[in-house]
Amino acid sequence: MKEPPHKDLVPAAALILVLILLVIFFPALAAGITVLAPVPLLFVYLRHGRRAGLMLLALLFGALAAFQGGGQALQFLGGDAVMAVLIAETVLMGLAFDKSILLGALGSALVSLALLLAVFSGEEGSPVDFFQKEIEKRSSESIATMKSMGESQETLDALQAYTEENSRTLASAYPVFVFFGALVSTILNYTVVRWLWRRLFGAGLFSPARFSEWIFPEQFVWGVIASGGLFFFGKGALGLVGMNVFFVLLAVYFFQGLAVAVYFLSARKVPVFIWVALLIMVLLQPLLVGLVAGVGLFDIWADFRKLRTPPAAG
Repeated sequence: MKEPPHKDLVPAAALILVLILLVIFFPALAAGITVLAPVPLLFVYLRHGRRAGLMLLALLFGALAAFQGGGQALQFLGGDAVMAVLIAETVLMGLAFDKSILLGALGSALVSLALLLAVFSGEEGSPVDFFQKEIEKRSSESIATMKSMGESQETLDALQAYTEENSRTLASAYPVFVFFGALVSTILNYTVVRWLWRRLFGAGLFSPARFSEWIFPEQFVWGVIASGGLFFFGKGALGLVGMNVFFVLLAVYFFQGLAVAVYFLSARKVPVFIWVALLIMVLLQPLLVGLVAGVGLFDIWADFRKLRTPPAAG
């Protein structure tokens, strides 16, 4: 098959460099821009292959190192770069969307944690102490960004007080937050790239599977049971490991619960804007997040969508 022309490499590279400059000179836009920064990178990797994708990665790494320092460049490498490479490679291998997303999120989270622990190796104290400092640092950055966006001082003070009171507890579950952030980012980037790709080039490259029919492998329920036991009854390091694995698996079952909800919303032809409103409401209410995760977990036995039920004879 004839290779597609490379004339759109320059616009893609220029777009990413513009995004970097916007983040540098307009920090208030950083959260919205950086979460979808891998999209043009994924397009280049999928359309032009591994060599072009890795060359663009190297260009981005060098630009970040030059403009924002080695720390920011390594953060990009451990997060967006690893995620983009894994998504692109698994898509090109023809893997189903759930495997692409899970491998992209796991790879991104593990490399990010490995880089953090490499930095920690030169520090005094325990890993939890290090993660606590990271949480306080990122909280300060978020507060500064919110302040630049005109957030009220009362809200900023409340957020600062919450961080000071709970940073130690949050530090114990820091790997969970890293994984959950990587999972959400991977889902967003995969979904956006697949949506755009199908409209520009057709549906041939991406898996045709639907999110509303996704089922997490049943065997992982034993992981929930084992890690839950360590979390509630283990002590010390075993308890921390159990807690992090338990909440990572619950995060995955949360998305299975969302798949159940999307299945019924789609079947009843509910308008998409209502889907978005419901999702925002769920994410803003911790009890609803737990309820959706519970639905995803109990779908193993209840089979709410009847996807495992064999068709009746005749």
